Amino acid sequence: MPMKAAWLVLVLALGLSGCSKPEPPSRAQRVAMIQKDATSVELVPAEGLPPYCHVFVVTATGYVQLHTATEDQLSLECPAGVPITSRALKMPKGHGNVKVYVVFSDRQIESGPLSMQIQEFVSQKKPVTAVDLRAPGNVVVETLEFATPK
Repeated sequence: MPMKAAWLVLVLALGLSGCSKPEPPSRAQRVAMIQKDATSVELVPAEGLPPYCHVFVVTATGYVQLHTATEDQLSLECPAGVPITSRALKMPKGHGNVKVYVVFSDRQIESGPLSMQIQEFVSQKKPVTAVDLRAPGNVVVETLEFATPK
């Protein structure tokens, strides 16, 4: 029996020594940003995301702007493969790099509380993540960057 155990250890050691650690898969892009002109982009959600969303743009100076404002202040329907709001979104001019946060959710959520939370994170120089947002249901955040002309 000890001889079989020794062979097993040897075979395992040889087998494992030839294995290399696999590269972690790259995160799939959740939202495609298609530049339409110097200050306009279309944001197109990928498949498999929650059906509702809000889009917030944050300038380098910390100004937060909601790009998906509706009369009832609730999330928009954001179907996969269709530009959010069905039109190009204007980015603020002359602010250098801006961050675009697309907040997806499995239910319609109010923009006011989200906007205040994002403003809070930005003022504290913290990243905006789905884990940190106090929002009901399943929430997914995609962060994109866009360089606006000066």
